[in-house]
Amino acid sequence: MIARTCENLPKTRTLLDGTIRWANTLESLPVAYLQEDRTPFRARPAPVLEFVYHASGSETAVELGPYSYVSEPGTVLVLGTCEGYRATPRDVVSAWNLSLCVPEDAPVPGLHETPLLLAARAPVSNRVIERYRVAVHGYRQQRLCQDVQLKCEAIGVLVALLEALGGGEEAGVRRSGATAMAIDFIHRFYHRADLRRSHLAAAARVSEAHLGRLFSAEMGASPMRCLNEFRITRACDLLDRTHLNVQQVGRAVGLPDPSHFSRVFKALQGMSPRAYRAHSSGRHAAT
Repeated sequence: MIARTCENLPKTRTLLDGTIRWANTLESLPVAYLQEDRTPFRARPAPVLEFVYHASGSETAVELGPYSYVSEPGTVLVLGTCEGYRATPRDVVSAWNLSLCVPEDAPVPGLHETPLLLAARAPVSNRVIERYRVAVHGYRQQRLCQDVQLKCEAIGVLVALLEALGGGEEAGVRRSGATAMAIDFIHRFYHRADLRRSHLAAAARVSEAHLGRLFSAEMGASPMRCLNEFRITRACDLLDRTHLNVQQVGRAVGLPDPSHFSRVFKALQGMSPRAYRAHSSGRHAAT
């Protein structure tokens, strides 16, 4: 039985490994929630096990039963929410959440009676974010063999989290203060069409060349690639949740030229903004 503690890398990895093995025995996974959260969040008591990746943004206070913990970018959180919890970011935040309905005896015995909060610091990983993004996209769809595909994608999220936690020095390079400041600047000013790498370097207080090296080592992508990924993530939210036309969405995320917006969107999503909206509308109509 896993001890109910907060920051504990070995136990977090053990729980992830056990959940992966448990999930692999099921024909389909009982996914209760799969989404990116950006605002203060309160979860009601429920028999679920949640895996949260704090991808970027501000510190976030998490309160669950007798536990309280301040998460920062790169943190993996595992929560057993039999008593519910709340998460309160200090400012803008990006936290990816996979919640599974679990039985009383597995993968964590006693989870329905005792609150659980485990946390571990991981490198900021585009691989983890991309795994979540693919799973979220698939979760919203009606697909052939949906249960099988979603199970594979959810297990992919858990495996990516486990790999990111690697352990000790093998976990990789942690995000530097300069990279964190640049990402925070992206999250606050992504909507500016004139945003350039020079602005990110100035916000991070390093040269453009040094910022490029840091992002390559720590994020696996260039600063401008990370900026465009964030812009397109926000664009998908707007296409899903608002009635703004495609040109208005492009302007809202800092890509006012319709042709350029469409090229960037298609490069990252595999389809045009209009095709994405039509596909998304079809999914919602089917459900």
